[in-house]
Amino acid sequence: MNEFVINYLPELFSHRSGNKLSIPAIDRPFHWSDGSDTFVTNPIVVNGEVMSGIRPIYAGVRKDAGLSFIVNGVEVSPGEYKQVHSRYDFELMDGVLQLPMSPAYPGEASVSDVIISIGGDGELASIVTVDAWTFNGKIENPDLNPTRIFDEFAIRALSGTEDECELEASKNNAKTGGVLDNLKCWIDWFDIPSPLKPSTYGDPTLRGTIDHEGSMGLGYRAYVYDSDGSQHLVGEAYGEIHGNTAMGVVDYDFENDISTVYHTVQDIRMTLKQTDGPTCRLTVDEEYAKSFATRESRVKFCYLEWEHLPGTLAQEPQSLTPNARGRVFYTGEYQASFRVYAYTSIGTPVLVQQKTLKFEAIEPPPPKVTIVGGEPIVQNLYPVPTKGGKVLDVEINAENAAIRVSEFFNGGVIKKDEFPAVPWQVNFRNYQRIALDQTPLWTRSTHEVEALYTDLPNLRGSVFFDSLSVPGEEVRPVMSTDGNVALNDDKITLKISIRDIYNQSEGYSPQTMGNWDVRVVQQESYDRNSPVTEWVSIDAEGNASLPLDLEALDMASGILRLYAEARVRSPVPEYSKTVTSSQPVTVTVLYGGQIDAELDARYISGEAPFRTVFSLELMDRNLFSALGDVEWYIQKGEQGDWEKFDNTNRNPRVFERTFDEGIYYVKAKLLNRNSEAQTETPPLKVISYHKPRLEVEGPAVVFVGDTVEMTAVASFDGEPLVPGDVVMQWSEDAGKTWKEGGFDYVLTRDAEDVGRVRLHTRARMPIAPAEDRNAWTENKGSVEFRTIRPPRTYIYGPRVAEVGKEHKYQVHLGLPYARMGYEVKGFFTMPDGTEVEGDTAFYTPSSEELAETYAFIKYTAYIVGWREQGAEQVRDQRIRLWEYDFPEFQMSERYSASVAPADATLYVRPVNFRGRLENPVYEWEFPKSVEVIEDRNPIARKLRFAEPGNYPLTVTITDDRGNVAKIEKVIALGVPDPYNADFVISGDARHIRDPYEILVRPVISGGHPRDYIVDRKYYLNGEPMGSYGSYGQAILGAGTSTIKMEITSKFGEKAVKEEKFTVNENQPPVCELERSDRLGSWLLRADCSDPDGNVKTHNWWVDGEKLSLSGYRISINDSGTEPVEIQLSAVDDSGEESSKKTVILERPAQEPKTEPEPEP
Repeated sequence: MNEFVINYLPELFSHRSGNKLSIPAIDRPFHWSDGSDTFVTNPIVVNGEVMSGIRPIYAGVRKDAGLSFIVNGVEVSPGEYKQVHSRYDFELMDGVLQLPMSPAYPGEASVSDVIISIGGDGELASIVTVDAWTFNGKIENPDLNPTRIFDEFAIRALSGTEDECELEASKNNAKTGGVLDNLKCWIDWFDIPSPLKPSTYGDPTLRGTIDHEGSMGLGYRAYVYDSDGSQHLVGEAYGEIHGNTAMGVVDYDFENDISTVYHTVQDIRMTLKQTDGPTCRLTVDEEYAKSFATRESRVKFCYLEWEHLPGTLAQEPQSLTPNARGRVFYTGEYQASFRVYAYTSIGTPVLVQQKTLKFEAIEPPPPKVTIVGGEPIVQNLYPVPTKGGKVLDVEINAENAAIRVSEFFNGGVIKKDEFPAVPWQVNFRNYQRIALDQTPLWTRSTHEVEALYTDLPNLRGSVFFDSLSVPGEEVRPVMSTDGNVALNDDKITLKISIRDIYNQSEGYSPQTMGNWDVRVVQQESYDRNSPVTEWVSIDAEGNASLPLDLEALDMASGILRLYAEARVRSPVPEYSKTVTSSQPVTVTVLYGGQIDAELDARYISGEAPFRTVFSLELMDRNLFSALGDVEWYIQKGEQGDWEKFDNTNRNPRVFERTFDEGIYYVKAKLLNRNSEAQTETPPLKVISYHKPRLEVEGPAVVFVGDTVEMTAVASFDGEPLVPGDVVMQWSEDAGKTWKEGGFDYVLTRDAEDVGRVRLHTRARMPIAPAEDRNAWTENKGSVEFRTIRPPRTYIYGPRVAEVGKEHKYQVHLGLPYARMGYEVKGFFTMPDGTEVEGDTAFYTPSSEELAETYAFIKYTAYIVGWREQGAEQVRDQRIRLWEYDFPEFQMSERYSASVAPADATLYVRPVNFRGRLENPVYEWEFPKSVEVIEDRNPIARKLRFAEPGNYPLTVTITDDRGNVAKIEKVIALGVPDPYNADFVISGDARHIRDPYEILVRPVISGGHPRDYIVDRKYYLNGEPMGSYGSYGQAILGAGTSTIKMEITSKFGEKAVKEEKFTVNENQPPVCELERSDRLGSWLLRADCSDPDGNVKTHNWWVDGEKLSLSGYRISINDSGTEPVEIQLSAVDDSGEESSKKTVILERPAQEPKTEPEPEP
């Protein structure tokens, strides 16, 4: 046997994705997002042309491959090489090779090399590595042991494939991806522990809490979607979580510190706060807590049940939160116990805490009595008006219990008050006002206030103090004078009397008002007075007269505010009092001396006619009131006479005047209205000048090294000025420094001084002051010295020129810098070397020049006078030469689908043509059954093919030069695959019993790539079924039911699927009844379970009468010795009721009562 080695070296072509293709390891050929088959190439180009014609296609699989493949319907096993297509039309497919490909059988992941070759002349081949992947997803949970009810957690689905299947919770988002490009998998969860919820978008997760303890399994299925919308299962994943017990996860303690309380007198308020664990708000309303749990609120409430409360402590009936209130009556230690329940999502109670809290009762402190208000003379001695009134206030603080308050005066009881405990107060607080009636002046009295608990009279508190009868606040000095106006050197007399200011007609009484000394004070500020006289005693009538010399106060003018001050002569050494009159005496003081002043003007020089305002500034502003008439005088020049001018301003201290050109002096004469004294101000010099007009002429931008001559032109009132009529200055640093100059100025810069010179010029009249900035007329300019550069040029004209036709070329010339004033010239240099002066030239290419492909036109530009220094530029224009030659044409197509109905977009383009056709005309021919959708572009048509078949097309192209070209094409469209309808029935997999709620989820494949389902109908035993979105929804009874689905697509295609489903009979709940004896009541608890579901509610009967309660426990008061019959039943979530459970409640005989003892 001879062996041969054959080297098969065909020309290679590439797959669309290169040399690697990734597909699921299932027996289904998938498509790209644009509808292309599994194996698809870009247009195959051989020798510069797109492949055309009909050729056979072959496929082979390497012998070490792990899978067999079906290529275009032909199974190719490892080591085989087979023909998979006998006549593949590359012209119809525009040189693109498309073949459906899939694993022959679903299997494990593998990587195989597959060769696809094209037969015929010059064979070609493509070797692609096919990665057939399997879904290796898993479930990630950062906390695999959550606490039931409380711990919120998330379980996330993860992809384990190397192909990075992007997992999606939204089916619609998953459909937007492609199996071969942009791979996305939709995750469908099952066996979800309640009440976890799957996400509806983004990453596939389960979020929420769990109701139960122990281990629970769950999982998900992963699906991919082909470009036709069909769904395909690629794998499943399973996981497990373990629910931890909730007992002890939360803890509570007293909200306020009541570790120590007062017996008998303290109103104890016992509230609780959470100290540990996840937040669970407490309530004593069981139904309220259950309602939050059953509607799966993120806010959690726990139900608290008081087991034992000492003394009179009891839950406040109007409070929803734990709030026990009451008292204990002995010293010692006490206990309060309670239970806390949380609830599952279906309302089942779960014990999460059982606790006993302790506190101690001790002896209370006595009531506290303190003095508030009042102004003590010394410690424990307080003043009281001799006519009677308030002495002080007493504040009483104690526990919120019954209080008795007593008031004693000079040893005897004069008042008693009883105050009961107030339910809404925490502590007792009361104020007592201590007041006296009229008492003789300088009388001293003794007071006591006592407070005690009514229930504990031995616990008492008290306060002692004295009172002294003194003159009241109404006793004050009253002052008057004969006149209210005086000169600053006059003397005045002030009269002061001690009186009751509210009843001055009663006069003065030393027995009730006391004896006083008085004096006069001057108000310097709102809170400060200074004395202006000595103290003087009043006479028997309560009066006194005091002289005051105003000259001694050193006050020129103004308002003098005087008050009377009085001090009482007290026989009690500890007491003293000084008061001030309530009303002042106001004296207006006038000035009578000379008034000194000076002039102030807004401007003292300005452009004529110059208007300015003069104001009179007094040396002492307080003398304005003494100022009388003001006279204004003006002198022109140094030797002129003073001329008086009338002042038309309403303010005599302000004078306005407009001056012609010249120098003036202004002064003012002032008169004192009180003494007729006169004063003159120093003269003020005023200059009024003309202002010239100024312009500067010269270039703005020049080359560095050039000499610039600037010329200033000055004028006034339209007449030019000569150098003697004006002062001229120049600055080269923007006005920082100036130098004198004439009307002409020369400026130059060396080559290294490139930059801008900020040249400013200013001029003024000789009479104008140089320091007056407004006197100058300033011109701000600049001269830029720039680097020597060539001119700017740009050639306009066609860059593609046809042989034998004349073409026009023009040039744009510009200076290198803006605002430059030099002259620019230039000339063309044509392709044959000819020079053309100016900015326009014409060029006609010859046939001989066509062989060079390109021709060049050159333009030389320069600045006159600066060419030798580098101000020259040469610019080339490259021109491509061409000759008109009618090309060949080809057609390219794009289809919405490979089966009918389909839309096709066709384009006609020239092949290897550069240039422009002369008025081309495109004539399209196709069968009448083809619908034209769009024909706005003459080179393109958008057509619609309604039925399968072969459609011949012809396009004829002509131009104005008589050329003709024709393209012929046959378009073949096949028949779409039929629809395959299926569905999945989902429900509670743990309890398939009557009634059983289901969702029917459709699973549809096949059909036209552009078709989609528009109607889904579901039937249960021949009757229409309800729907939920695109799903069917129904509640099944016991037995076998027939479920049917009918679908209709937009193209009118129909499909039907029918399946049977069996539901078991429901089993009723089973109940046990537990009882607990309590002080004065029984607590009964229901222990009910449903073997195939959940208990929804409970029914209770007491002595045959049904209660309105539905919870799992009730409390029955023990109001007598007769036995009580209790019955219980439960209803499950299917509505079936259990048999009744009965218990008889009966108390043993009562033992004789004994006296209460302190609680341990």
